[in-house]
Amino acid sequence: ILEMLERNDLNKGHTYQQQLGSLANLYITMKRYNEALQLYDRQIEIYKSINSNFRTAYYYESILIEKGQALAGLKRVQESAEIFEEVLNFFERNDADRAVLSNVYLYKGMSELLAEQYQNGLQSLNKTLAIQRANDRARTTDAVPTYSNIAEVYAGLKQFDKAVTYMDSALWINQFNSEFHPDSVGRVGILRWQIEMYNDKLEILKQGWEHEKDNSMLDLAFDVIERGNLTLDYTRKVLVSDESKLRIAEDFYQYAVYFNLQKYNLTNADEYLWKALSFTENNKSFLLNSLTSQRQISKDSEYHKLLDQREEYKQVMSSYAAQDDINNQYIFYAKLDSIQSKVDEFADYKHYREINKEWLSAQFPEASILSAHVSFNSVDFFLVNDAGLNFKQIEIDSAFASDVIALRKSYSSPESKALRLSWFDPLMEWLEPQLSNRLIIIPDGILNYLPFELLTHSASQEQFLLEKTNITYLNYIAQPLRNTSGGRSRANDMISYAPEFYSQSTLASADVVRGDLAGLPGAIEEATLVKDLFKGESFTKQQATETAFKKTSQEIGLIHLATHAIIDDANPNLSRLVFSLENDSLNDGYLHAYEISNLELEAQLVTLSACNTGFGKIKKGEGVMSLSRSFAYAGVPATIVSLWPASDKSTPELMKYFYQNLKDGQAKDVALNNARKQYLETATGKARHPFYWGGFVLIGDNRPLEAPQNNMIWILLLFTAVIVTATVVRRRRQ
Repeated sequence: ILEMLERNDLNKGHTYQQQLGSLANLYITMKRYNEALQLYDRQIEIYKSINSNFRTAYYYESILIEKGQALAGLKRVQESAEIFEEVLNFFERNDADRAVLSNVYLYKGMSELLAEQYQNGLQSLNKTLAIQRANDRARTTDAVPTYSNIAEVYAGLKQFDKAVTYMDSALWINQFNSEFHPDSVGRVGILRWQIEMYNDKLEILKQGWEHEKDNSMLDLAFDVIERGNLTLDYTRKVLVSDESKLRIAEDFYQYAVYFNLQKYNLTNADEYLWKALSFTENNKSFLLNSLTSQRQISKDSEYHKLLDQREEYKQVMSSYAAQDDINNQYIFYAKLDSIQSKVDEFADYKHYREINKEWLSAQFPEASILSAHVSFNSVDFFLVNDAGLNFKQIEIDSAFASDVIALRKSYSSPESKALRLSWFDPLMEWLEPQLSNRLIIIPDGILNYLPFELLTHSASQEQFLLEKTNITYLNYIAQPLRNTSGGRSRANDMISYAPEFYSQSTLASADVVRGDLAGLPGAIEEATLVKDLFKGESFTKQQATETAFKKTSQEIGLIHLATHAIIDDANPNLSRLVFSLENDSLNDGYLHAYEISNLELEAQLVTLSACNTGFGKIKKGEGVMSLSRSFAYAGVPATIVSLWPASDKSTPELMKYFYQNLKDGQAKDVALNNARKQYLETATGKARHPFYWGGFVLIGDNRPLEAPQNNMIWILLLFTAVIVTATVVRRRRQ
């Protein structure tokens, strides 16, 4: 909005200064206080320029106190205090309404809380509460932020019992608000607020537990987790926005994992370890999980009618929201709630699921499962194998994320020596003795950027983890191992695509990567090679168009894409695969992530032989928003993706080995692992750097390719059986 106003030379008026304030408020919420302060100063400058008498109630109550908050967040305590003194003097001189003074004291107390001036904050917030009590507002939602901020002040003073009491008051008032009722238009906001306060209470209990080691804090935490999980489950069902569904649980699951691990450390009872694993897994790939669950439901027409009706109501609600039509929003909220209840009843689906060994053993026989969880100041590793569930916690510091990024860069640069991180050794010492022939890894957060295959122990740096086990990745532990979208009539049919690009690269052919629109002779060679192995079809050069892909890929079992990829971290939906930019009158040559997500594909496997196709923006609760993820949304159960730029020289050789291994009947993870080893058998010198062979990983179904269905064979077998049976019967009668 600010950019539009600036382009139209409207950056001096009321609308512009108000939008500055709105953006600054968001920065306050995000704790980006310097940016907020700069915007408040611009807002004040413009407000003064367009108001000769700028000393208005709006200026003091809606602008200046917000600047006071930003200063407090920066610990500029004296400046913040001077602002609030000026604000209070103005309203006292003008005999302000008590409700206005209540709000000023609230903001003053919140600012003092930010500045860690807890005693001052308590005095200010108690003044707010006194005014609210005098006006009979202490049991309304007006008092909810007062009670919750007083709770945080007491936590700062290490008086945790009082902190819990005041937070319970805030939760109680919010829960019994009339808008908490399921048919209320405002219930989503109230529900979100409730979950945020559950998180605040869990933070207080975490601080209390770490300070006092009082078991009562753990008991209270488990009560909050149980109630909060039910509220969260319901709230996620009624939210319309996918973004909201993800964001609402960000902190809650962190606390749930934390407290279950604390209880496990105290009792050594496996039930808490399984609960911790359940919570971390339920916060991975939430949207993909929901979509997959819907795909697994039968093709019952009544169910699909419900889904269509739900989408129709969502669109109508969005339309009424745009018109600010509250009455009709109310009506359609109620209708949507009713439809969602029917969908949930039909699907028998809950967002939260308990995970246990019996289910995992049935789902992943003869495999070890390693689930990672990046916590407050540790990485928690859960390993499930024949021996049960084991656990390893590795402490990390603030440099953890940047270290993982640096490690990835060292792998992706052929001129760099691969780095090693300090926590590799304790992880490998714990993990290696428990490995089976197959390891399924479910990463978390920044660990999605790490190829675990390349981990080594300092005592044997030449021996990678891939030499000890076959590795597959899953987005979440319940990700199905088979395609659930439909038929298998063309299961082993192969189509490959490799467009031609004409820009001349100055790099040596070994260093050309599939990400800068340079010419890719290796990609065309690769597409032809893999097509010939499976006697499939290939679209190369100018025939490799986006239109050709959309027309030919729908019912194919194996899809191979050797091309450039353009990754958009700011907006992952705009990440795209590049097809021929010529000879296509129907499409622009860029297959975007959002287009892929809307496809209905039958493929057993899609190989994205391009740069960074497994790389992208990390979104809490969903994972890496990569091109690979888009194919998962389209129903593809397995993808081969790259974690860094793919070399146009070495990739064809690696893919030749991989597809030959697949054709020979090897499981996908084994085929890829063996392809790496086969490559290294002949590679020498610089070509042995992980850049050339270590960037491709398998995500999803690791099993061998399904054999194509041949109905004629079944008919012949059935006919033969009938003839044999008839002959035996005739002979017995004779």
